[in-house]
Amino acid sequence: MSNAYEAAKDGGRHHGVYKRYRSIRTPEIEKSIRSFEKRIEEHKDKINHPMLYVSEDIKQPHLTHLITTLWPEEIIDFKMKIEILKGILLER
Repeated sequence: MSNAYEAAKDGGRHHGVYKRYRSIRTPEIEKSIRSFEKRIEEHKDKINHPMLYVSEDIKQPHLTHLITTLWPEEIIDFKMKIEILKGILLER
């Protein structure tokens, strides 16, 4: 099992995700995995083409924060949630 799954199962980060999804049907979990994967791809595109997603009058420090911090952190978060959902499926 993944570290994200074990941490969530043991009450750590994303425990709420673990609790919520452990009783959900497999097709719904698989759909959620696909949704998180799609959001990862969207965030990668945001990083590569930020001006398609933000206002033209955005201040450079804010844009830099989105590209270097916020969007990459959200990608990591989505990946962790995918690991948790896959861990739930593996235990079934």
